[in-house]
Amino acid sequence: MRRRPWTTLAVVVMATFQVAMTLSVVFVVFVDLDDYFPEASSAQLSWAINAFSIVLASTVVLGSAVADRYGRKRVAVSGSLVFALGSIIAGTAPNIAVLILGRCVQALGAAAYGPASLALVLDAFPFERRGIAIGVFTMGGAFAAGSGPALGGVIVDNLGWRWAFLVVVPIGIIAAAIGAAVWEESEETKTDRLPDPLGSVLILTGVGLVVLAVVQSKSWGWADVRTALSALAGIALVGALLRRSGRHARPTLDLSLFRHPTFRAGSASFCVFAMSFFSMTFAAVLYLTEVWEYDLDAAGLLAAPFFLATGVTGPFAGRLVDRFGPRPVALTGTIVWATVITVLAVTIGEERNIGVWLTLLVTAGVGSGLYWGAAPTLSVEGLDGPRFAAASGINQTLQNVGSAFAIAIAITLLGDDPSRSDFTPVFVVVVLAGIVTALTVSTASSRQEGSSVTRP
Repeated sequence: MRRRPWTTLAVVVMATFQVAMTLSVVFVVFVDLDDYFPEASSAQLSWAINAFSIVLASTVVLGSAVADRYGRKRVAVSGSLVFALGSIIAGTAPNIAVLILGRCVQALGAAAYGPASLALVLDAFPFERRGIAIGVFTMGGAFAAGSGPALGGVIVDNLGWRWAFLVVVPIGIIAAAIGAAVWEESEETKTDRLPDPLGSVLILTGVGLVVLAVVQSKSWGWADVRTALSALAGIALVGALLRRSGRHARPTLDLSLFRHPTFRAGSASFCVFAMSFFSMTFAAVLYLTEVWEYDLDAAGLLAAPFFLATGVTGPFAGRLVDRFGPRPVALTGTIVWATVITVLAVTIGEERNIGVWLTLLVTAGVGSGLYWGAAPTLSVEGLDGPRFAAASGINQTLQNVGSAFAIAIAITLLGDDPSRSDFTPVFVVVVLAGIVTALTVSTASSRQEGSSVTRP
């Protein structure tokens, strides 16, 4: 029996705020870290971002299984508190190593909280209302992400980068306390089995080694034996993961989900669009500070409308999904995204042009909002409720793998002191990944596509 769905959603959005805000504020923090740790290269500092993505990618499926076994409510509350602990470690870090450790702890909290929280929302709403619920969920996360650059710029400039992490701690603790009181446990989803722990190790080391090869390629050189060995070893470990997942009784990645064509297309699009979205996010902040030479306050404010447009579009995208199905909404979003970024890349130069910047970035945010608002529904359409957490875990794994590679590629292309010309190949990557996402989404099928009748 479903009770208090909107209360459940409201508290989930509140707890999600600390995670989503940190995801965007770290791009502003990255600029200040370069001054605080002058001995570290951009490649080394990038691990303050990528450590989170890689650890999250390797543990989020395990987190979804833990939620199935011990209860989504219990795991969501615990995950929110662990994330807050990671924020404290990162915010008080005396050196870059401890900062990276704090980011890893944050990732463990997000791995527990993320799949469980989305499953709580999906389970609280009837099928025909999940589109608008996901839209509101997306709006809350995007609003938090949108406030990250603006608040982060003010916080970093006035209080220092540490407070960009510490400011979210009370939010996570309060949300966990309220969630413990209002969220409902889903007893019927519990399982006695946990996935293969070696699979998580294979994801962590495999993806980590390939990312290492990419971010170090500029200093090591692509022909260097260290680059080649790191990349080959990482690819081999990912291959071993897929083989093991295909044979293990309780695999880290449930490959049987990929037999469903809509899930296959939807989950693949998560990875590719994440590469496009996070490459652009990272490049946008650096463009403002390095090419147009804005301070962090101004750069944060000028980047915020991009995220806010994504958030405002979320509920609207949800209503469109409820009416037309997820595929046309996600497809429209990716087409808008790729088109607008193309126009942005050929329009802006070394001279400041705020009118063009804001117009195009807000429009791109609308495109990404349409995609992010529809993609979760697209990937789980047709799946049984007990598989929502596992499907969500795989989606978040692929999204974070895409995010890790996005930052690695952007760091490699931009280098330590980027000029306007260095951003051109980044824009090319963003556009191409957007086009590939559109092609991937177009292969998905939707039970409701082309009909205005609500889903059964």
